[in-house]
Amino acid sequence: MNSKFFIVLSAILILSCSIVNDDDTIIKNKLNIFGILSGDKDENFILIDSVANISSESHESIFTVSDAEVMIDSKECSFNSDSERLFNGKYVVPFKINYGDICSLKIIYRDDTITASTRIPNNVSLIGIKDSQRVEYSDSSLIYWTKSNTTFYKLSFIEHLEEYSYTSFMMYSIDDTFCPASLFKMFFGDSIRVDIVVLTMDTNYAKREFFGTGSFDEHYGTFGSFSKTIAKDVLLIKK
Repeated sequence: MNSKFFIVLSAILILSCSIVNDDDTIIKNKLNIFGILSGDKDENFILIDSVANISSESHESIFTVSDAEVMIDSKECSFNSDSERLFNGKYVVPFKINYGDICSLKIIYRDDTITASTRIPNNVSLIGIKDSQRVEYSDSSLIYWTKSNTTFYKLSFIEHLEEYSYTSFMMYSIDDTFCPASLFKMFFGDSIRVDIVVLTMDTNYAKREFFGTGSFDEHYGTFGSFSKTIAKDVLLIKK
């Protein structure tokens, strides 16, 4: 009885190994792609790595993708080995990204072609709030910002302490370009000094933020864009 069980178990293991080997190329061809473009950045880039091939022992061959053909708007992005991102192939966009641009991504890798596109959100302005300003607010006060060419926003208040910074309040908004003080007053004392940040997101970036979903049908990751507006060192005082 035991010998029969051993024979059956051995057959299952052999069959399983043969299935893994046969599907090995499918496992290798799955990519993780991360590219969030912005007119705010000095350098835009696309990060690409591969899903681990379970039969490989080389970290370099498992993760880093250095031989993909990556293009933004038909202009080739150059591969740049980046020690800070050990397991990502970094492909640098060869031109300046501007607000309002529509950018198309095309990746050719091992006979597979992956495409996506994004429209760079226009920058917005906080209305009536500037750097180092003193702002008194009551329950009926509103934080306003101007509209962009997208409808997805994230408002954050960043507090800076001696050793670190942290987000003391954050709110997502779809369509609305304001935040009532009644939402954030409960998190603050009588006064607080913060950076007020409005992040404007395209649809792909918003899907990642809201739902954790990606931009590609057959691969993993996100190709999207954002713009960021900051009013620094604002002193908020409750009336």
